[in-house]
Amino acid sequence: MANFNEKATELYEIFDEILADADCEMRVSEYQGLLSGLISAGLNQLSGINYSMLSELAHDGNGLDATLRDKIDALFQSSQQAFTDEDQLTPILIPDDSYPIIDRMEALGLWCQGFLLGFGLHSGQQNRLGPEINEALQDISQIANIDIQSDNSESSQVALETLIEHIKVAVKMIYLEQVLKPTQKRSESLKPTIH
Repeated sequence: MANFNEKATELYEIFDEILADADCEMRVSEYQGLLSGLISAGLNQLSGINYSMLSELAHDGNGLDATLRDKIDALFQSSQQAFTDEDQLTPILIPDDSYPIIDRMEALGLWCQGFLLGFGLHSGQQNRLGPEINEALQDISQIANIDIQSDNSESSQVALETLIEHIKVAVKMIYLEQVLKPTQKRSESLKPTIH
């Protein structure tokens, strides 16, 4: 299977069209951010996606047909695979650098908003989160409210790439702390001990 980042441009364009055809209220970046937030808070393929929640949040409560569910499942699985791959940073689905910087920055802000929504919906009480996670969530929240400029200068491009990398690292850390470490601790506690 191809690395998520290698197929991100293709995924972005495919899902942008799919969501537009489905009269989705969210853009593809926000939608994939929402799924990433759910994954980072511990949702996995076994627990399943709450389609009625997605329908209310993104589809004006109109329900999701089987074809759309299959497409959402594919995006969820592809995103989750990228999260579990130790060699990859967080999968972020925004337009590539062939798009104007203002479109990319807007998409990054929407991705962050979607992530925060998904994480909050699945994690519940945030007061139980560690200080590193809270700090990372604050960073993502600030980037979600970024002031979008139409400046297409090289320094703006570099700043955007720096923000993207910062988010990728912050979200990967959240995933490691929220999902992988607790899973490893549970696995270790289930191992038989020799007396």
